[in-house]
Amino acid sequence: MSTTDSDLQAGAEALRHGDAGKARELFARAVAAGRNDAPALLGLAHACRTLNDEAGKIAAIDRLLAAEPRNLRALILKADHLAASGDARSASSFYLAAVRAAPPPNELPPEVAPELNRAQQMCERYAAQYQSYIIEQLAAKGFDQAKSSRRFAQAVDIALGKKKIFLQEPRYFYFPELPQIQFYERSHFPWFDELERATDDIRAELLEVLKEPEAFAPYVQGDPNRPRKEEAGMLNNPAWSAFYLWKNGEPVAKNAARCPRTLQAL
Repeated sequence: MSTTDSDLQAGAEALRHGDAGKARELFARAVAAGRNDAPALLGLAHACRTLNDEAGKIAAIDRLLAAEPRNLRALILKADHLAASGDARSASSFYLAAVRAAPPPNELPPEVAPELNRAQQMCERYAAQYQSYIIEQLAAKGFDQAKSSRRFAQAVDIALGKKKIFLQEPRYFYFPELPQIQFYERSHFPWFDELERATDDIRAELLEVLKEPEAFAPYVQGDPNRPRKEEAGMLNNPAWSAFYLWKNGEPVAKNAARCPRTLQAL
C-alpha cells in the first residue's frame, strides 16, 4: 500500500472516530502528494466541513469538480454551500446538474440516494420560488393571464415548464411551413356549429353500419410486396377498423350511399 493510500485510509478512520482535525491533516497530505480524486478531495471536504472550515471545504470541492465535473457528491456539496450563502440561483443550477448527472436508480450507491433525493427536492423548491417570482414581476407590469395575450401566456407557461412545445412530427410526409399550433381555437372554425347540428343524423347512420361488422376493414393493412411492420399492434387488426366514405381521393360509392346525411353534413 502506498503512502497516500495509507493516508486516505487513516483519514477515513479518523473521520469515523470524530477526529476531524487529524483527518484534515491526512487528506491534505494525500492531496499534496498528488491525489486529485474523489476519495482524497471529498474526504478533505468532509473534514473541513466538520471543522467549520468553509474555505477549505469549497476549495477541495472546486478542485474535485475541475477534475470530475459530474461527481454527484461534489455537485451537491457545492450546491449546499451556495444555498447557505444565499445564492439561490447558483445553488439551483448545481442541484439540477447533480440530478441530471445521476445514473439510473439501480446503479446509484445506496449512501448517495438520500442526498440525490434531497437535491431533487431542492430543485422543485427553487423552481416553485422562481415561478412565483416571475408571475409576481409580470403581474406588477400589468400581465393578467386571463386577459392578456394568449400567445404570451403560453410562452410564459413554456418558460416555466408548465407546458411543453409540440411540433409537427409526421411519420411519412412533412409539409413545410405549417404553423406549429398546439390547439386551434373553435372560433377559427365557424362551420363547427352546422356540423354538430347533424350529430344525431351521423350517429344514426353509423349505428346502422355497425350492425354489419364485415363492412369495416382494418385501418392498417399489410402488403405482401412490402416488409411486415407491426405498426404498434394496428396491422390487420379489426379492433382498429375503418368504414371509408372517401378513400384515396375518391368517394367510396357503396359506403357513401349508406350515409347520405353524413356526407351532406361534411
